[in-house]
Amino acid sequence: MNTFRFTCCALTMVAVAVLGGCGGGQTGGLSNGISGATAPYAVLDLASGKVTWRLELDDVAASPAYRDQQMVFRRIGTGANECLVGVFEVTQAQWQRLDASTPWLTVSTTVVPATAHADGRPLYGIDFDTLVSAVVAYSPTGPARLSLPTAGQWQLAAGTTSGWTWGATTTRAQLDSNAWVHETVGATAGPRTVGSRSASPLGFFDLHGNVWEWTSDGRIHGGSWCDGWQSSRVEAAPAAAQGIDTVLEHALIGARLVLTP
Repeated sequence: MNTFRFTCCALTMVAVAVLGGCGGGQTGGLSNGISGATAPYAVLDLASGKVTWRLELDDVAASPAYRDQQMVFRRIGTGANECLVGVFEVTQAQWQRLDASTPWLTVSTTVVPATAHADGRPLYGIDFDTLVSAVVAYSPTGPARLSLPTAGQWQLAAGTTSGWTWGATTTRAQLDSNAWVHETVGATAGPRTVGSRSASPLGFFDLHGNVWEWTSDGRIHGGSWCDGWQSSRVEAAPAAAQGIDTVLEHALIGARLVLTP
């Protein structure tokens, strides 16, 4: 595979590993007679664990609740590959509903500026022990559980195994509309509020840039605000050979979760 080179920012290392898992949509609650086995969207209330099934979510990009007390998941795949993947990267507000820690505050502001400290901005600077403990410990009254996506699930969300969510090639205009990467981030450094760019054709946000995302095989996907546009290609999945090891974390890595309702 190609070797992908980080263009910016030193690594900030702490012990890390990854979770895996997926779930079908055939359990959990129902809303307005919508079947949990077929509804395209699931909205998880983090406090109660209640899952609400939705046919449409016209307000997904506008509602602050979906970046705070709730998480939105989109159904993708078929048969044994079907799963519910988070529409957004995990935000700092959502993380604090899962765990009381604030790992982003431990990252030097010379690497990620303090302007990135905000409820709607993505979680970053997370170490493995805290990530695993919080996700595994999430055990609300209902059956809902969370995990990290596999690489295959992440690519299902992207809708492709190479290139970008919009095609095999890209233009500057497409990057400007869809990706927070080094070339498009502008004068203000740091990750942006999740969902600030356009959604992918399948309805996912920030699959290209903002923060890298761990998958359960120990690789990272999607690029970051501090890395070049080529690193945001779907097939760019740095691992140990590129300086990313499952026992280390990067200051620019966050998470996108999978729901098992």
